[in-house]
Amino acid sequence: MFFLLSCSDNNEQDVEDCAGVVGGDAVCGCTDSQATNYNSDATFDDGSCEYDGNLDCAGVLDGDNICGCMDETAINYNAEATFDDGTCQYYSGQMDVVWSKDIEVAAEMWSMRKVSDGGFIMACGGAGDCEGGTYDDPCEYYGQLVRLDANGDVMWHKTYETSSAIYAARETSDGGFIAAGWYECLNRMDCYPDMFILKTDSEGNEEWSRVDASADNNNDWGRDAIQTQDGNFVVTGTWNDDGWNSKAALRKYDTNGELIWAKNHSSSTANEAYDL
Repeated sequence: MFFLLSCSDNNEQDVEDCAGVVGGDAVCGCTDSQATNYNSDATFDDGSCEYDGNLDCAGVLDGDNICGCMDETAINYNAEATFDDGTCQYYSGQMDVVWSKDIEVAAEMWSMRKVSDGGFIMACGGAGDCEGGTYDDPCEYYGQLVRLDANGDVMWHKTYETSSAIYAARETSDGGFIAAGWYECLNRMDCYPDMFILKTDSEGNEEWSRVDASADNNNDWGRDAIQTQDGNFVVTGTWNDDGWNSKAALRKYDTNGELIWAKNHSSSTANEAYDL
């Protein structure tokens, strides 16, 4: 006795298409119309697109987008970004201490700013020789700069006896620093401060310094300094040329420390400028 069996083959129904769908009918290819191998029949992009030009970070052919965080409240906000790439980072309510350092300098720290290599430049004042001070033998105070690496370790520490205090310092395009503060003479107890400007190299060695004063026995001091786009320097602080009503000062110097121009701004009360 013989039996005849009829069988059907269902294997074709178990086959995945190019998109990975079992029994699907996707047509794979390049679906980007900007590509040279664009396939108008493709229903699934398989990553095979080719281009004559280059895609920018936003995926635009030969575009010039700058990708970055465009949220001004983020800690990594990029003012030059034209396309937000989703990389914004924010401070949380609680922050962990990454490191903590005690810097051994006999001075007050007035300011600290970040440097391009991730380290810091610290401006100080108050170090010097003082045994109480008298009219004929006043205290001696000197400005200081302290360079820290990204871990807060001291790279170098400089004292400048041509100054009494340095309020602020910033990195310059040559890797050095421009700083502002004040100088007070050491020969009398009733001396008044004068504006002090300092330019150093990357190791803190003085390249030039300058002391400017409005008049004898007036309070003048520098609070901040910055390098301008033309390579020169602008300093702000306080100028007291009439002895009573101090003025907010803005002064520009060339790369050798020579004064280019000076502007004072005042109202009916005392004025000071602190930051640039």
